[in-house]
Amino acid sequence: MSTNDTPPAIDRFQAGILAALEQYERDRAAETCRDDPGTLDSTRLLTLAQSYARAATPEQRDSLAAEIADRLTINEAGVILRAAATVKTAVPHIVLRAKANNAATAEIARELDMTDSYVRRIVRDYTQYFWRLETYALDDWVTYASGHEVAKTGSANGLAEKIYHATPTPRTYCRVFVWEDEYHHGTAPAGMYQQDEPEPQQ
Repeated sequence: MSTNDTPPAIDRFQAGILAALEQYERDRAAETCRDDPGTLDSTRLLTLAQSYARAATPEQRDSLAAEIADRLTINEAGVILRAAATVKTAVPHIVLRAKANNAATAEIARELDMTDSYVRRIVRDYTQYFWRLETYALDDWVTYASGHEVAKTGSANGLAEKIYHATPTPRTYCRVFVWEDEYHHGTAPAGMYQQDEPEPQQ
């Protein structure tokens, strides 16, 4: 484990996961009916991650990586690297969802190979926001779309504007409300964006 707050799994995930391909190579060699070598499904990716976890030391992981480096195809490496980049981007969402499901900080840190302090930093720096986009029709506001999104804590207004511009609507007048609480009925929104003021219909 690193002595600072940088999560080792996030920083070395792309390089380290290649080591886990040792198990994948064994499985692939044993198959009588082989898939496209450039295609890796979620089950195989899970197997790779588990194999990587079994290599307990950096030396063991380096040794595994050296063993398979010559056998790894460009297509296979591309699949793994793109998956790693996606997971890295999704980490705040994954952590906040785990906390919402009452997972302990230590448990999250252990599963993601992070320090406890890094998990706490994510929880502090990111918020799961809930939003609603409304359109103006017949002299009243009606809900057009709703959802949730993880964003930096304190960025509710910016998120509302982002959703406003990113969501196509059939009407001119729209507004977006953002809350920090899923059950927000009767509570003031944390953020709001509205570009145009509606005029009463004649």
